[in-house]
Amino acid sequence: MELQKILDYQKVDLEIYNLENKLKGSDAAKAYAKASSLKKANTEDAQKCVRDAEEVTVLIERYRHSYDKIASEIVGIADVLDTFEEPKEIDMFEKKIEQYKKELQSIEREMTRLAKKLDDCSVKGVECVNKVVQCNKEITASKGKIDIMKKEMHGSMLVLMNSLEELKKSFPADFIKKYTEIRKNHKMPVLVPFNEAGKSCYGCGMDLPSSISSELTVGKFIDCPNCGRLIYKI
Repeated sequence: MELQKILDYQKVDLEIYNLENKLKGSDAAKAYAKASSLKKANTEDAQKCVRDAEEVTVLIERYRHSYDKIASEIVGIADVLDTFEEPKEIDMFEKKIEQYKKELQSIEREMTRLAKKLDDCSVKGVECVNKVVQCNKEITASKGKIDIMKKEMHGSMLVLMNSLEELKKSFPADFIKKYTEIRKNHKMPVLVPFNEAGKSCYGCGMDLPSSISSELTVGKFIDCPNCGRLIYKI
């Protein structure tokens, strides 16, 4: 492969890469990403509120059932308490009633706590839903701005992409695959010159051992063992 053609290919691709980064780094793209992240977080929080509310409701129903059962026991004992003649029996059932009353008080306190928790779930759930609605508005607004930027870039991007596709025909598929993999790792430029002065990679600055640098000849390239870029020698 002719090195100059490869560098011409990279030059065009760098222009495309810079346009892509301009779009990704725009205020609209950042706002879109932030709103999307907040939407996801608030949606998850809202769903958790629903699950918590369902669990609390089940617990409240269980406590209510226990409360009614104990209250019924107290009424039953009270109805027959007057029929007891032995002081020990009367004392025993009166203590039983007192114990039941304490249990009822404990259940009341727990039900009050759970009722508050249920209210908190409801309030927080509504807040989360409102935030999701706001996030959707921000996402729509940001997407509109991004679409405008894409339209503005479309002409330039199309020319560059067509040029890149034409240049790509000069290279074998395995080279394009390797180039693309390095590019995906945000290692741009993919091809960098050999630093003669420092005997190092111009991309990451790593010193290259003589066993590797000696393999490098004019017009050829080698893999950098550190950053993976393709190093060429002029």
